[in-house]
Parts: sequence; structure tokens; C-alpha cells
Amino acid sequence: MPERRRMFYNDDGDTCLAQYRGGVREEMATDAVDTLLGTPVTTLVYCVSYSDTGNYPSQVISRLGWRELGGEEVAGRNDGPPLATVRYWAEHGWDVPAMIMARAAEKGLEFIPSMRMNDAHFCQTAHPRVNRLTGRFWLENQDLIITPNLEWRPERWPTFVLDFRHEKVRAFRLANADEIIARYGAQGFEMDWTRHYRFFADGRAQPDLITDMVRRVRRRLDARGGGRRLPLIVRVAGSVGGSLAIGLDVGAWVREGLVDYIVPSDPTRQISPEMPVAEWIDLVRGSGVEVHPSPESCSWRGGGEATLEMYRAAASNYYAQGAHGVYLYNVFTEGLPLQGWQYVMMRDVSCPEALARTDKTFFAIAARGDAVRALYPWRRPAALLPIRLAPGGEPAVTGLWVGDDLAAAARASTLGRAALRVRLSDLGPGDRLEVLLNGRPLDLAAARLGTADYRARRRFGRRGATAAPHYRAWWGLSATLRWNLADPEGAGLRRGDNAISVRWCLAEGADPGERARAGEREMWLLDVDLAVCYDPLGKDPPPWG
Repeated sequence: MPERRRMFYNDDGDTCLAQYRGGVREEMATDAVDTLLGTPVTTLVYCVSYSDTGNYPSQVISRLGWRELGGEEVAGRNDGPPLATVRYWAEHGWDVPAMIMARAAEKGLEFIPSMRMNDAHFCQTAHPRVNRLTGRFWLENQDLIITPNLEWRPERWPTFVLDFRHEKVRAFRLANADEIIARYGAQGFEMDWTRHYRFFADGRAQPDLITDMVRRVRRRLDARGGGRRLPLIVRVAGSVGGSLAIGLDVGAWVREGLVDYIVPSDPTRQISPEMPVAEWIDLVRGSGVEVHPSPESCSWRGGGEATLEMYRAAASNYYAQGAHGVYLYNVFTEGLPLQGWQYVMMRDVSCPEALARTDKTFFAIAARGDAVRALYPWRRPAALLPIRLAPGGEPAVTGLWVGDDLAAAARASTLGRAALRVRLSDLGPGDRLEVLLNGRPLDLAAARLGTADYRARRRFGRRGATAAPHYRAWWGLSATLRWNLADPEGAGLRRGDNAISVRWCLAEGADPGERARAGEREMWLLDVDLAVCYDPLGKDPPPWG
């Protein structure tokens, strides 16, 4: 039989433990494994170090709960398991990663420890001095942060993380990596460079320093393997250029044979169906390195959480660009136990064959604010939603990546419906629009118009990351135009990248008063998506929704 390709599932090492009620018990740890039994997941990647603190008895970093703060209420963001729980571990000699690793071995699941290289949770919502995620090293070396002596504010968190220009910082991180590999790295190791994307001051990145760290970790893994190649996984920014800009020269890592798996990740923690996976495939071609893009569990659109159909669409786009697999991350943020649809998702995204002919929602990237837009170098800033429309002005143009071959499905009579949807704010009854799909006009008379008050539909996740305010969808009164593309190819839709153009037109000969009144209003292009339903067995497609 052919060797089974790895499928990775990341557990952040504390969020799940924080969700349990009742007394401390062993299943709080072992459920990290048992949750995955019976799924296509082969490899549990488990976070053991949050850079300066960790969930194991370390001689290098501080263990969670290492200091008294006068009550958890002063700790700012209350990340991770309750303080009483982590202190119970210490008092009763619990080594949580070792317990999980043993359970994984018992159940035939691969276990790889993950280390966050510059986790900033300790400084994002409260001053590090009063956050229980802050470690001793940071408190004793505040002169080594990116901008020392700066007054703390939430938006300034990137300046409070450690600066990798300093040899002492890099040595501290490497000592942590050495310890983790020695304790838990019998089957590999992960360097997570995505929590968070800051290692140097803006414009002062020194990629050679980071590459030297990766070399040293590779040597440590090789020594641990004793002649057997242990995989090194690296989670990095979503694009090659974006990674290099923050000091991650992944191309050098590939050329030197340092890494085995590259995990491109969206910089905003939102599910991204449009990461430029093809450029990563070009980078690793001929090297044996695999690319496993990482969709996220949150979404800028809808209710703030990625749906089954969104996951499928993202995976379809990744595989269409040559991805070797999909790396799952933050799946548990909606709560434990996992829901039925999440298990369906794991099966569906595990390989292109399982994904074929499953319903999907492809959608354009939305990113609110200039700072967030700057994190998407693979899309022009003007292509990111929302885009404001000016009456009689230039069209708003966004991109829509579609990995499925819908034209082939239509020819095979297995395509039930491909509904292109364009959502706009403040669309009035007399407004005139021009909508183009790859330069071809769409018939407005054939569109179905729907209205919705998104204020009534706003919701958040029950627990976890989706409760944060920046995961809210844009909400308010809106109107949606829907076209059923019975002949996707004839309508101009293609597999791959598509351009959607929306222009707010004024009637020919509009008088100055009409132009002035239109100019006082605001209309925004909010969402563009393509809902695809398949009909392989001759069933009726679902109704319009």
C-alpha cells in the first residue's frame, strides 16, 4: 500500500483545557487525542510553549501560573486554563504534553510539539506586568523588546515583544527549542512563526539571524533522530514576500534542506481562500518539501465563524494550486466537543478526491482598515472588501478565486447551482448598477434581489476566539443581487482567479441636483461570493437562500 500522507491538526495547548467544568481530571489532557480518533488526521501538533511561558515543567521558560498577581482579575486577557488548574498540575506532578504524547502513541496518532516563536498574547490587552502569560525572562529583560520604555497601549503590542536582533533573545528561544525537542520531539518539531508576526522593528528585519536559528533546530532534530529524519514544520505568513518582509527567508530554508513542511497562514486569523499557494509550490518544487496551507476557523463575513462550505472552498483553492494537504488550526474555538459538521469538514478537506462534488462557498477577501489590508501583499489593497462606490465614479473591482472546475461539472450535468452573490449597502430602488464578471456584463434583470438586516443576524461563537470584537462581520441594512450561473463558462466564470466589477451608474443626463443627492449617500460593496451546490445523483438543488 502507498504511504499515507500526513494530515495535521493543531491544538494550541490551553484553550481546550480552559473549557472544562468540574474538577481537574485526566481526560482534560487526553481528550486532545480522543477528539481526533476516527478522523483522517494523522498528526496532532500540540503547542507546549507560548514563547515565554509554557504548559510543561520547564527549566528554561516560566510555567503557567508561576507567579502571584493578587487575583486573576488583574491579569488582563484571561487566556488559557484557570489558574487553579495549572497550579494543580504543578502540585501533582502533571506533565500535560507527556500525557498527551503517551495517549497519542497508544492510539496510533503521531505527536509533534509546537513552539510559538514570539507569542504576543501577554501584551495585547493589558500591560505585561499584570498579565499572567508574561514570563520571567521578559520581566527581567525589558531592554530587549522592540521598543523599550514605551508607554503601553493595546495598539502598541507589536513593540512589546522581544527583538530577535539580540543574541540573548535568540539564545533563549533556542534553549527552549532544545528542551522541547529533548522532551517531546521523538517524531518531529514545529516552529510557529505566526503567533505573532513580529520579530524585528519595521524595516529592520535580519533574515540571516532567523535562518541561523532554523539551522540550529535542524541540527538538534537530526541529533535527536539518530540517523532518522525527523520532520521540521514551519508555520509562516501567507505569501513568500510577506514572510521575507518580517524576517523569514523560507526560500533559504528550503535550499539548505532545513525544513520538511511549510504551512502558509493568513495573517489576520481569518479563513483565507485566496492565499497564493502556487508561489509556495514553485518555491519547493524538486525539494521534497510539502506545502500544507492553514485555513482558519473565523471569518470576516457572515456570523464571524467559518462554515463547512467555506472550509471546502478554501481547500479546493489550495489543491487547485498544487497544495499537498491542508493543516487544520483553531478548529475547537467554537467549543468542545467538536460538532458533527467539523468532523465532516476534516474528511472533506483531507484530499481532493474527498472534496470533489461537495457544496462550497467561494468568497472574496475582506479586510477592514489600512493596517490589516497591508498584511495581504498578494492582493492589491483596492481589491480587498469593503470598497466604497462613488456615483458615476470608477468601478469597485475585487477578486474571486474558484478552485472547482464548474464548467466540467456543468457539462457532466452534476452541477446543481452556482449562485454568484453581490452584497451592497444602501442600495436604493432607483439606483443603476453595472456588474461585470471577468469583463462580461451580468444581466441585472436576471438577478434576484434580496434584502437583509444584518443587525438581526449578528452572532458570536459560544466560546473562544470568535468572541473577540474584531471578528464581527460588517452589519447593517444591505441588499444582495444573486445570479444563477447555469452555464458558468458562458457567463465568463473560470477556474482560478476571477474579477468582479461593480459600478454605481447615474442616469444619462442626470442633472446636478441628482448628482449632489447621490453624492451625499454612501454605498459599499460588502461581499462577493459564489455558492456552489452539486447534484451528482439527480436530486433537486436546495432552494435559493
